[in-house]
Amino acid sequence: VLDLVEIPFGRSLLQGCLQHLQGFLLVADGAFQVCQPNNSVEIVRFDVLQDIVPALRAAFPDIEIVFRADTGFAMPEIYEYLEAENLKNVIGYATNAKLVRETILLQNYVAALASMYDEPCCRFPEIRGYQADSWDRSRRIIAKCEVTASGGPNRRFVVTNLSDAPSQVYHGCYVQRGH
Repeated sequence: VLDLVEIPFGRSLLQGCLQHLQGFLLVADGAFQVCQPNNSVEIVRFDVLQDIVPALRAAFPDIEIVFRADTGFAMPEIYEYLEAENLKNVIGYATNAKLVRETILLQNYVAALASMYDEPCCRFPEIRGYQADSWDRSRRIIAKCEVTASGGPNRRFVVTNLSDAPSQVYHGCYVQRGH
């Protein structure tokens, strides 16, 4: 994995775009990934994102772009743009009452397993057919239902168009943002 300053080709153009995102351009397994290096919820300027994608495609025409981001990027216009550009993505998504209802049984099951075996436990269900009120269509949601080593519940959600198994999307891609 390389961060932006280690990429010699087209660095100044991409660096200028990415500084607005406070992000990095990472290379892993032949894919470039734009992501935030911290957990801030600063909102990306949408026009900057629209500049980054053509710049990346022009500089690296044979590279697949995967957009990974925290919940601060979970906006309908971001999803729609990424989909229109055929970009793969995985973006954190805030917990809400509907998603809690969808995962309550599995979260309780995970808690029971953690208690029975006295160890952390985690499962990654996929929620099919979820559509937020502000979305134009349904999207794939992956949940992380966990009981941590300290015994506390930890439930998280991501929106993605990646087709990999839920645990692979979460651990193999999403949690790697900013690294």
